[in-house]
Amino acid sequence: MKGAAGKALAVILVVGAMYVLLVGLPGTRTELARRGVREIGEVQLVDTQAGPGGASVHTVTFIFADTMKRNHQVTRAVYDTGLWQRLKPGSEVAVYFLPEKPDQASIAGAEGYSAPAPPSVRFVAWTALVAGIVLAVRVFRPAPVHSAEVGPRPPRVTVARR
Repeated sequence: MKGAAGKALAVILVVGAMYVLLVGLPGTRTELARRGVREIGEVQLVDTQAGPGGASVHTVTFIFADTMKRNHQVTRAVYDTGLWQRLKPGSEVAVYFLPEKPDQASIAGAEGYSAPAPPSVRFVAWTALVAGIVLAVRVFRPAPVHSAEVGPRPPRVTVARR
């Protein structure tokens, strides 16, 4: 694809992917993720419960002390399966909470901390970025310069000796 359409498509792909990766995905952070206080808590229970439509929902229950040294127990759904598998009862975990709402605490990768972005969005954005860069290299590359002095090559003559 050459010409103005190819150039426009390359620019749209690169700019769109950069917007999603640099602005769109980080912009899904909640108030808790932006200005929450970090404390160390203890995992009490790691569980799987039946969710809507029969889907499994991974949950974690943790206890932490707020800034007034009062203990709070919170249960949150965990979106990150890898994180959920690493959590063990009795282990420490970083807990984030707003001082005015300590019962709405969460951990990174769980409900309430950030709005979950499907992995497919990140995959599509990276794919668009790579495709846009490849297309940009092809359409913005200058055409090779052919010299008028170089003509067709003369036929090759082979002399055989006897």
